[in-house]
Order: sequence, then C-alpha cells, then structure tokens
Amino acid sequence: MWKCHKCGKPVYFAERKQSLGYDWHPECLRCEECGKRLNPGQHAEHKGVPYCHVPCYGALFGPQLFGHGTRVESHTSFGKVENRSGGPNLPRSHLESKLKVFNCFYDGRSGEIRSREVNGRLVLEGALRIHWGVIGMIHLKENDDQR
Repeated sequence: MWKCHKCGKPVYFAERKQSLGYDWHPECLRCEECGKRLNPGQHAEHKGVPYCHVPCYGALFGPQLFGHGTRVESHTSFGKVENRSGGPNLPRSHLESKLKVFNCFYDGRSGEIRSREVNGRLVLEGALRIHWGVIGMIHLKENDDQR
C-alpha cells in the first residue's frame, strides 16, 4: 500500500496519482497557494511542493515583473500582509462596501468587479480602468454625495 505525500494516509491503486516522485490522493494534489486541483505532470514545483503554473508559480518565484500584458505583480511583496506606508490602510469591509456601490453602477454590464479572499488576501477580479496622469485621489461617489 502506498502513502500519500501530503496527508500520510494510505492511497489505494484506483485513486493513486503519481507526481514529483511521490504518490498522492487526487484531493491532496493541489496548488499550495490557491488550492486548485492539479494533474500529474501538468504543474510546477518548488522545493517539492506543487503549484499551478499560472498565476501562482510565476508570481511567487518568477521574475520581478510578471504578466506580460495581463497583470503586473512583484514577487517580493506577493503574499505579504504587513502594513505598507504610502496610503491609508482601509478596513476590508470599507473596501467591499465601496465595491458594492461601484458595481451597482455597472449592474449586469462588463465593468463589474468581483472580490474574493485567497489565503488571507483580498483579490479583485474584473476589468478595472486605470487613468494614468490623474492628479489627486479618485473617490467613488457615495449615496447623497454632492461632490
């Protein structure tokens, strides 16, 4: 009987997945960062730990700038939760309420932004327009706000 590399429990032949030189349960062979289920031989590894190729492995262990037109992240700050200087640290609930107001404007259209939590970080998904060269802060308009 084989033992799963992640959980250490016995792995039966019918459910056995072989990857990275070890035997795994299908539900145990997952990306360490995002938890996506992986197929043997179709994923990356770092120090014996499996990761999905895109975006986790590239963002964590890839070059300084990652994305090539999709997203740009610095792997040195990826996953770190400490407070960064340079702006106010808003509570997550405040940001999610602002997103809800923003999404009310784009209800059912392509400008909607979704949020979810991955490993303690807030991840925003959707098309966000960035206006370069804007001087000053951009605020989302609140209800009954006369700005």
